[in-house]
Amino acid sequence: MPAPLEIYATGAIDLYLAPTGTVEPVLNVAPAAAWIKVGGAAGSQDYGEDGLKVRKETENNEVYGLGSYGTRKVFRVREKLFIELVLMDATLEAYQHAFNQTAITTLAGPPAEKRIPLLEGTTTPTFRAALIRASISPYMDGGNLQYFIPIVFQTGSPESVYRKSDPVGLSLQFTAVADATLGFGTLRAQTA
Repeated sequence: MPAPLEIYATGAIDLYLAPTGTVEPVLNVAPAAAWIKVGGAAGSQDYGEDGLKVRKETENNEVYGLGSYGTRKVFRVREKLFIELVLMDATLEAYQHAFNQTAITTLAGPPAEKRIPLLEGTTTPTFRAALIRASISPYMDGGNLQYFIPIVFQTGSPESVYRKSDPVGLSLQFTAVADATLGFGTLRAQTA
């Protein structure tokens, strides 16, 4: 990648999910088998062109004094971290990410089939660890960029639209839960 390295574009960025407590992979090592790529082997090739978004929201309480027009003090009230994408994969393995990691039942048939329940039926969502990995670094050619979020759960409102000329897409939104030790996790970029 020619200089300046800090300005880059990437289309190949993949989201992986694993059970909570799964160890964050080393930045230049392929994720272990516990990390399942969302979108299967195709990964980001099956993500909508709007991209994979990592979005952070912060709510602050700004304090103003009677004799001043400017902010005098600020207290952080809340922070939220979201991962969002549209998954263009109509397999039940993809729908499993949208429906609380519910189990897929396989029937030999005939006819052979797979099925998942649409009612999640639990008061607690399934928590997962999330890893976002891109083969690009703002510091060097050939490096990696990686987000590690220790706890997420699917909070989007998946919607399947069936049209004759458009792929079926699942809107997925994962919300981070602050881990007692790791918070929302880390963002890493390879430098050498």
